[in-house]
Amino acid sequence: ACRDKGINVINKPIELLEEGEVNAGIVVAFDLLEHLFSPYKFLTTVHNVLKKGGVLYFTMPIVSGFDIQVLWEKSDNVYPPHHINILSFEGVKLLLYRSGFEVVEISTPGKLDMDILKNYIRENSSIKIPRFISYMLNQRDESSHQSFQEFLQKNNLSSHLSCIAVKK
Repeated sequence: ACRDKGINVINKPIELLEEGEVNAGIVVAFDLLEHLFSPYKFLTTVHNVLKKGGVLYFTMPIVSGFDIQVLWEKSDNVYPPHHINILSFEGVKLLLYRSGFEVVEISTPGKLDMDILKNYIRENSSIKIPRFISYMLNQRDESSHQSFQEFLQKNNLSSHLSCIAVKK
């Protein structure tokens, strides 16, 4: 479809690009880094194919987010070998810095942490969860749940990260 629209498509993994083969202005990766053996190698390769000032935009689940922290090994996002690298919020920032990027914007705009947790508990009633979270889910209304989700977003505690970084 991209070729039909006149967009240049290189059909191979970015890690296999030759130095100078691409001089991109932007690279986009949606929910990819958690699947990679070496996110660092991926990011350094992206850095090499971007022009100076080029933009990297990516999304990914992060281990420091609320629903993953609560569900841990029961989380749908923690399952090797499918997701083999789930970084923390701080880990993503450090990895970008080490790869030569400057973070322009990083946030956790996820909207599903509370819903993921509610659905999991509904389907697995025997799961032990912290008392406070049980109270919040069972005794508070949807408005409270939404407010808590907004708190998670504002404090970068949701389990889904969005990031814009530039090549220095």
